Amino acid sequence: IILNKLNKSTKIFARKCIIKNVENKESSIFLKNNHLQGSIGAQYKLGLYYNDELVSLMTFGSRFNKFELLRFCNKLNISVVGGASKLFKHFINNYQFENLISYCNLDHGNGNLYKQLGFTYIKDTKPNYWWVIDNIRNYRYKYRISELLKKNIALENQTEVDCMHGLGYYRIYDTGSQLWNYKK
Repeated sequence: IILNKLNKSTKIFARKCIIKNVENKESSIFLKNNHLQGSIGAQYKLGLYYNDELVSLMTFGSRFNKFELLRFCNKLNISVVGGASKLFKHFINNYQFENLISYCNLDHGNGNLYKQLGFTYIKDTKPNYWWVIDNIRNYRYKYRISELLKKNIALENQTEVDCMHGLGYYRIYDTGSQLWNYKK
């Protein structure tokens, strides 16, 4: 992100790339290596390939009963000019959906990409939190009290926070997100 803002990343033009469906394993590895939030399962994974190398990826799927643009990223130190537009246009022209949402994490973006893609701003969301375990930020979902009880880590009368603090873990918060919507 920083190198791109400083105009120090390698530029590749999307028109010189080929769109292909990306297999689960390749998508997972690419997201782990190149997206700040890591990998996520997705129904549709579209990639831009330059000289047979995956340089940009956009994923889509259902989450919480809504269809969502889940992830978009370029390979580290590479800027694919027009990549998001090319992948998104391919998706809206080739896949069936009526409504599509996505979230812009305000720690890392300002929503301009969604405006460029034709999304409509809906609202700001509350800040999210993560648990820091062994100096690694972990998404809160797998540390809900119901999950901790299943693993016999928490006692019946404990809260998630009480249990996690008792284990020596602490929470960190982000600045929230923006919710965006695209209607076909």
